[in-house]
Amino acid sequence: SFALDPIDGLPERFDVIVLDHTLHTLADPVTALNALSRLMAADATLLLAERWPDRASNLLHGLSPGWWHAPEKLAGPPQEFLTPSGGLARSDRSGGAQHGQVTTSLMTPTAWTQALQQAGWQNVQVLNDPVAGAAGLGSYLLLARAPSRIVSKASSNALSNTLSNAPSQPASASPLLLVADPAWQAVADEVAVALTPEGQTSAPVITTTQADVWPCRDTAPCNTALYFPALPPAPTPAPQWADALDAVRRTLLQAAALEKPPCVWIITPGGLLDSGAPSIAPNPAAAALWGMVRVFRNEAPHLPLRLLAAPQPASPQAASALAARIAHAVRHDDGEDEILLTAEGRYAPRIRPVDLSSLPTAAQAAHPAEAWRLDFTLPGQLRNLHWQAAARIAPKDDEIEIEAVAAGLNFRDLMYAMGLLSDEALEQGFAGAALGLEVAGRVVRCGPRVTRFKPGDEVLAFAGASLASHVRVAERAAAPKPAAWSFEQAATVPTVFFTVWYALAHLARLQAGERVLIHAAAGGVGLAAIQVAKRLGAEVFASAGSEDKRTFVRLLGADHVVDSRSPDFDEAVLALTRGEGVDVVLNSLAGLAIERNLHAMRPFGRFIELGKRDFYEDTAIGLRPFRNNISYFGFDADQLMALRPDLSTRVFSEVMEQFVQEHLHPLPYTVFPAEHIVDALRHMQQGRHIGKLLIDLRQRPTLAQAAPSAPALKLQADSNYLVTGGLSGFGLATAHWLVQQGARHLVLLSRRGRATPGAEPTLQALREQGAQVTVLACDVTDAAALKLALSPLGHSLPALRGVIHAAMVLDDALLPNLDAARFASVLAAKIGGAQNLHDATLGMPLDFFVLYSSATVLLGNPGQANYVAANAALEAFARARQAKGLPALAVAWGPIGDVGVLTDNAAARDALESRLGAASLQSAQALQALGQLMAQGASDGANESASGLAVMPLDAATLRRALPDTASRRFADLWRMAGSNTSQETDSDLRAHLAQLPPEQAQQTVADMLAEEVAAILRLSVEAVPRARSLHDLGLDSLMAVELGLALEKRFGITLPAMLINDNPTVERIAERVCAGLFGEQSLEAPSSQTQLVQGMAAQHAESGLDAQQVQDLVNDLHAKTQNATRLIA
Repeated sequence: SFALDPIDGLPERFDVIVLDHTLHTLADPVTALNALSRLMAADATLLLAERWPDRASNLLHGLSPGWWHAPEKLAGPPQEFLTPSGGLARSDRSGGAQHGQVTTSLMTPTAWTQALQQAGWQNVQVLNDPVAGAAGLGSYLLLARAPSRIVSKASSNALSNTLSNAPSQPASASPLLLVADPAWQAVADEVAVALTPEGQTSAPVITTTQADVWPCRDTAPCNTALYFPALPPAPTPAPQWADALDAVRRTLLQAAALEKPPCVWIITPGGLLDSGAPSIAPNPAAAALWGMVRVFRNEAPHLPLRLLAAPQPASPQAASALAARIAHAVRHDDGEDEILLTAEGRYAPRIRPVDLSSLPTAAQAAHPAEAWRLDFTLPGQLRNLHWQAAARIAPKDDEIEIEAVAAGLNFRDLMYAMGLLSDEALEQGFAGAALGLEVAGRVVRCGPRVTRFKPGDEVLAFAGASLASHVRVAERAAAPKPAAWSFEQAATVPTVFFTVWYALAHLARLQAGERVLIHAAAGGVGLAAIQVAKRLGAEVFASAGSEDKRTFVRLLGADHVVDSRSPDFDEAVLALTRGEGVDVVLNSLAGLAIERNLHAMRPFGRFIELGKRDFYEDTAIGLRPFRNNISYFGFDADQLMALRPDLSTRVFSEVMEQFVQEHLHPLPYTVFPAEHIVDALRHMQQGRHIGKLLIDLRQRPTLAQAAPSAPALKLQADSNYLVTGGLSGFGLATAHWLVQQGARHLVLLSRRGRATPGAEPTLQALREQGAQVTVLACDVTDAAALKLALSPLGHSLPALRGVIHAAMVLDDALLPNLDAARFASVLAAKIGGAQNLHDATLGMPLDFFVLYSSATVLLGNPGQANYVAANAALEAFARARQAKGLPALAVAWGPIGDVGVLTDNAAARDALESRLGAASLQSAQALQALGQLMAQGASDGANESASGLAVMPLDAATLRRALPDTASRRFADLWRMAGSNTSQETDSDLRAHLAQLPPEQAQQTVADMLAEEVAAILRLSVEAVPRARSLHDLGLDSLMAVELGLALEKRFGITLPAMLINDNPTVERIAERVCAGLFGEQSLEAPSSQTQLVQGMAAQHAESGLDAQQVQDLVNDLHAKTQNATRLIA
């Protein structure tokens, strides 16, 4: 651990702590770091300098005590270490070593990153030398944000000695930890220490198997409790499951009965009710508990309940790391009530509507789209962007096809996606009407006339439509990737360095000793220009719009730095040059900034214009400055590549030669995965990045699917199909449907068999349809009887090829009235029956194994905790079968009104329809959906995207009012989508509804809707959007304001004046104007167009320094000039 020297005047907390090559020397570095976090202020930063485990370090330190040891000090994913002999050893999660028993103290950046993240440290980033790091040599730097105070129990005594100067935190009630499962004891003990305020006794940890009395009732009140329930392993008889669930039920009821119930965190090994949960095995018992807790939230909404799933730790080190993450989640409760912690990260479920026709077919799921690209349905809002399947076209004579690895983002991509580039801006360009300009990847195919490349070559290239998995480009537009570069480094080079080299070396002919002014110097072009200008021997004057950016460009070699947002930046340049000015200006600013640039130029200066806006606006420039022999160059690299291919090739070759000779270097960059393309463009909108923004194209993102024709389900006429509960209700309807799909042999199983009321007419009807029906009287919960009943299949009866488990038992009651017996009967029919069917059919060549679940799992239907728990377990069981490569599909049915239990219980049917706000499903509708799911491969596990679906009608607004748990964040996307769709479809209804409200209430309703739109754009929760605070303070910039304006126009049908959204907007102020527009007041007469608004706002992004009135004048001018303009995209 670390000790502070006893120096007077030390602060209580530190904002930055630097550890210079010391952490690896400690026996337990994570514990030491967690102890050190006590001295760190809120949002403090740790700078950790470490070294790669290379041979040089072993040579220098190999004789030092403690240098060699077994790799046990960190629990984490497998990592490589150097052995004394110079070979590689590999540590596993338990700390053992393979291919060598000894490792060094040093670790790789990946190992440190994962260890820090598992210990609760946040925003961990690695800064590495690109060349040395690629070879695994030298030093590197890690930056991390400290978690809340998290220390291990074992280190608490040491801390009191070594960090005695650390102040105590404010006293607060300690949490309670209730441990019913001994497997969680070690984690609970660590969590208790981590959550205990300094100076207080450790939080009580109570180990108990009883749940009759909530322990808090006889002790001091607590605000938070962590509950580690005991759950049975699978497979387990239903009575044991029922006992475990009933124990949890009684415990939570006791907590709910307290005068001030605590927030209860329930920790389980798995259980997340989501088919897409990564890296954690399905756990039916935990899933059953999660289902029951959803019902609790509706029946006892005053009791805050949080569900947290995590794999049970396999070692003390893993337990300590997990405890730190759990403690961090509790301390920083952000309102998520269902959380999954894995080695990959923290996850929370979201419910979204799904169009069955949009799901991929089984063939598509088994063979994903070979190629894909970025596109949008309509320009204007970034949320319209999507990845879609694309055809791969063979390269022509002189073309190569590149499998993309990384692609650069440029401001042009943002403007194009938002519909801000006119036809004129795209004419004669190399990239054309497409997203993306540059790429790095591997050659996969070559045209017949290609001579410089072959498949397998690694290249970087100019490429239109480069935001795609595969790109075709002319051979001349590509260059070999230097072997020492990563693909990400290569993707930073083509556009910016080509642009800058041609501008400064060819057009400006910049000479050694001359002065160059580079605007927007912290961006990709600006950083490249600094390098090129220094290479040519020039004195560099750089401008940037923020202090951080100015500091950065100064560090990268700019000789002088000025504020581009200052209206007097020209005077600053003249002052720095003793009134002489600069020889070359590389400009990207617009409007009045051009005059200021010309004012700051020497005679015989060269002005290079890289921006586009003033060209298309036909901005007038006075000729007086040109009397001093100043040259003006308008330059568009896109056109140069299209219209002067030979010159472009020569320039590109010159640029790459500079890199080969190491005179130039790739730029710093920030990488976003393809799945997060919208986040990347929003990052660019905000203008806060330094260097290049890149998109990682290695991983295939989720694709928007074109609606395929519905595949047909084909059943085999010579095989048997089993339906449990198949002689009545929805099970019987399913039997008839199977025959319609081609089945000619059915096995219908129920407890009473032919004694089931109405069985004979039913069987006769099936025979008339051409089916041979075998009826089995068997209780599916009796494993031995079931196995015996199915034994003739494949022998005296045709082989079984499909199973549909429709059997069920209902025993509804509110939670206080349930008990273990009532849980057991419902669980036995559902999950017990599924387990027995699984065991009895192992080894049979099944095409499908379908389990009928219920949409009550999604909603937590009150009065059905046992039924919800059973169906939740059923869905987890289906995922467990899929994980083993066995066919399985669980379909969560909404209420079915024409067959089954609801036909005999009109009151229950009416209550459900009232709660959902929609009529019940008809069995024909449900079975049609089942056919689509089965035909698309969901039932055989080949199409995971189609599993875990609920088929149900609902009205979002009605449901939201009916069930308290629908306030959970897992419904957030559903409400947002539903609200948007409703607003589009019922504009007149919205106006009528608002007109009936008092003015204050109407404005509040509008403000709430505005907050939803702002939250969607800024990626915030609605609660985090204040009503009276400027949206600029939240990060809303000019281009985001455009998107907000488009969203409001779409939602409310009115257009707001440009100045309102641009000039210090708040939700309340915008709501006032929306209401005025809706109800016909005359305050919205100012002409406005969202497209013109964006054109005006783009000036701010380009750091033009325009004030608000100048922006408004520009908007009005553009409005007049573009009334009859042609748009590329309608």
